[in-house]
Amino acid sequence: SLINSQTDLVYKQVPLVLGGKRQWNYQVKGMDLDRQGTLWVFIAGVGLCQWDQESDALLVQDVRFQECNGLLSTPDGAIYLALNTGVYKWHPVKDKQHFVRFSKPVLHLFLSKNETIWASTDGDGIYLKLKQIDGFSKTYEAKDGSGLSSNAVKQVMEDREGRMWCATLRGGVTILDAKKRSFNVIVPKQLNPSLKSNFFVSTFFEESEQ
Repeated sequence: SLINSQTDLVYKQVPLVLGGKRQWNYQVKGMDLDRQGTLWVFIAGVGLCQWDQESDALLVQDVRFQECNGLLSTPDGAIYLALNTGVYKWHPVKDKQHFVRFSKPVLHLFLSKNETIWASTDGDGIYLKLKQIDGFSKTYEAKDGSGLSSNAVKQVMEDREGRMWCATLRGGVTILDAKKRSFNVIVPKQLNPSLKSNFFVSTFFEESEQ
C-alpha cells in the first residue's frame, strides 16, 4: 500500500477508493510524479490511479490493464505502462491511447536526460523511443560477447556523467558510455565464473553530490 509521510515521525496509509468505499489492502506496482506535481500509482488488479491531495486518497483513472511492471510519466503529460505484452501510452488530458506490442515482457521504463524512453525487456534487450518518434526500436542486445551482458534487463539508470547503468537478471551490470560507444560489464571479483550467468541485479541508487 501507499504511505504518506506527513512529518519525520508521522506516517499515514493512503486509502484506495473503489465503488465509493475506501480500501486499505492493495499492492502498488509502480508510481511516478509528473511535471504538474500529480502522483500516478498503478495498483495490481485495479489499474492506473491518481493521488487526490484534497481527499488524501487514490482515485481510479484507467482500468484498461490490471497488471503492469512499472509506469513512467513524461514531460508532455503522457503516462506509459510497462506490460508483459508491450508498452501502453495514455494521455489523460487528450484521452488518447496507443499500444506497442513487444515479443518479451517489458520490465522497466526510464526517461533519460534527453527525453529518450528506455524500455528494458526480459529476454529481448533494450528498446529506445526517441522524443519525436512514436515507436520503439531495439537498440541494445547481448550478441557475440559484446554489448549487453544479458538480454534480460531489470532496470536502467543514467548517472551524472551521462552513462547508462543496465541491471541485468542474468549477467551482472552493463555500463553503456554512449559518447565513447563502449560497454563495460561488472560482476563481483569473488563470484564463481560458473555462476556469472545467474548473477541477478534488480536496482540502482546514486547518492547525491555533497
